[in-house]
Amino acid sequence: MKLSPHNKTPAKAIDEVDMRRCIWPSRPQPQQRLKARRPSRRLYDFSYEQLSKYFDMPQVLAAKCLGVAPITIKRVCKRLGFRWPYAEQKRRLLHEERRSALKEAEAAVWSGSEGDEDQQSDECPSTLPKPWQMTPAGLAFHRLPVDCLGNDVHSS
Repeated sequence: MKLSPHNKTPAKAIDEVDMRRCIWPSRPQPQQRLKARRPSRRLYDFSYEQLSKYFDMPQVLAAKCLGVAPITIKRVCKRLGFRWPYAEQKRRLLHEERRSALKEAEAAVWSGSEGDEDQQSDECPSTLPKPWQMTPAGLAFHRLPVDCLGNDVHSS
């Protein structure tokens, strides 16, 4: 029997294995694996100006208004190179609302006009601050400039 130089197996066995691979290929060849574009997928080319009209709403609602799926909006945004700005705008708006509420509460503390204290009974005075109130020490610390917090006061 003739032996294969690589495997030290009979040449006849190798020929049978090669023949089986030709009949039943284990996986497709690389040139056969190229994926054809799906004919059902439509290409939507929205411009930035068209999409900018819907920046004040979530992607899902904008997609409904445009008559496409939300993933289409995401694909177009990725193709144009930007992220949908609604979440950032919403975050900024919430931050501004919280900041204005804190300023109003701070002004109420400093002005001394609190309507809730008049309703408290004299039998059980509350010395604890309310959850939205800051103590005078906390307000003083809150007003400190940020750059003085890093300095060591006691080192001379």
